[in-house]
Amino acid sequence: KGCYVLKIQFDNGDTVPCEINISTLYDDHSESIGLLGVVRDMRSRNELSDALGESHLKYRILAENISESKKAELALQRSREKYRDILENMRDGYFEVDLRGNYIYANEAACRIFGCNKRDITGMSYKEHYRGVQARRMFTLFNDIYTTESPVDLELFKLKKSNGELQYLEASVNLIFDEKGSKNGFCGILRDVTERIKIDESLRLSEETLRKRNAAIEKDLKTAQLIIKSIFTEEIPEYGNLKIDYRYFPLDALGGDYFLFRELDGGALSLFLGDVASHGVTAALFISLIKAMIERVYRNDAMEPDTFIEKLNGELYGHMPLSFLTAVYGIFTTSENGYGYNFTFSSSGHPSPVVFRNETREVDFNTCKGTLMGMIKDITAGKKKIQLNKGDRLFLYTDGLPETMNRRKELWGYDRLLELFKMSMKNDLGDSLDSIINELKHFKGDVPFEDDIVLLGFEVV
Repeated sequence: KGCYVLKIQFDNGDTVPCEINISTLYDDHSESIGLLGVVRDMRSRNELSDALGESHLKYRILAENISESKKAELALQRSREKYRDILENMRDGYFEVDLRGNYIYANEAACRIFGCNKRDITGMSYKEHYRGVQARRMFTLFNDIYTTESPVDLELFKLKKSNGELQYLEASVNLIFDEKGSKNGFCGILRDVTERIKIDESLRLSEETLRKRNAAIEKDLKTAQLIIKSIFTEEIPEYGNLKIDYRYFPLDALGGDYFLFRELDGGALSLFLGDVASHGVTAALFISLIKAMIERVYRNDAMEPDTFIEKLNGELYGHMPLSFLTAVYGIFTTSENGYGYNFTFSSSGHPSPVVFRNETREVDFNTCKGTLMGMIKDITAGKKKIQLNKGDRLFLYTDGLPETMNRRKELWGYDRLLELFKMSMKNDLGDSLDSIINELKHFKGDVPFEDDIVLLGFEVV
């Protein structure tokens, strides 16, 4: 048996697709006697099969198109849900209104700004939130956006909530278009800047208050300056053949360093050099106090430097809270040879005087130990005498000089102080003082001085 599919071609050239089934014929003795064949025209079947295949293809394409459309619809739905989630969770307010100005959507932040809930705001007119001039301004704004099709930013405007609370807002408003490109409404983003405005106003008021206070402080400083100038004169006295000069660099308008000369009975000249551990008005107050105390001590103890320091400390103790005073007090008297001078002095924690000897061209410290004034009730001061001959020089200074700092946070220091004086020694006393200051300025560069500096020079000429 067999089944075969083949094409039969007729004399006119036509071909017909056929299906032939062939089987063997047998006699009664099971002997093969021939073949039996059945021929079937396959044209109708093939046409049906082709039509069915084409139908299947169209169905598959349609199914695929439906599937893609469903996917697109689901993606769009997810996108909208994500978009709504973003809008609901954003800190800024977002709203949408139709062309008549009625709200069709507002996120939670916008509802808080408007002072209403989602249920109430849907369908509400924008006029519920704006009145009078503000309402007309909003109408003009939205009309301009509709006409120009351009977004508009509102930098700052006021909005009154339903409870009457006034708030300040910034906004950006744009048109909404439908699928056909037609104008369909407006959308906007709101930002509540009320807290920022309150802070700005608070800062403005604080700055105004600070400005007034600064003006008052400046006035007080000027008054204090006048007081200090009236107390301490910067005039250098003439004292025989002892040449005197100085350089003074106050850190503030009112420094805590000062000096005072006074001619005493018997032809002596006294010098008081002090350094208060404060600046500004505080220093001015302490200096006024110290001036009054010095006047008391001068009456009986001007000629004894050690007693002078001890008595002055007793007067100051308890009157200089959170501060103290370092000082040198000394008197110049004519030496026994009648030409040079003796400088007898006591110190209270003040930097040691520097002496230049003209004969040897050497410089050295002349130290007299002492305790800071104003911190301990009773102190004991030492006393030393320096003899100055022709050409000798004496230098007194405050600690701002050795504590000058450069950009690398390095101090000039006391260990290099003698080197500074030695290499700055010039023929003229004033030139020597200038050389010392200029060397320090070169050392510090553009770093400002961090403390007052007083530098006094004396030379027997």
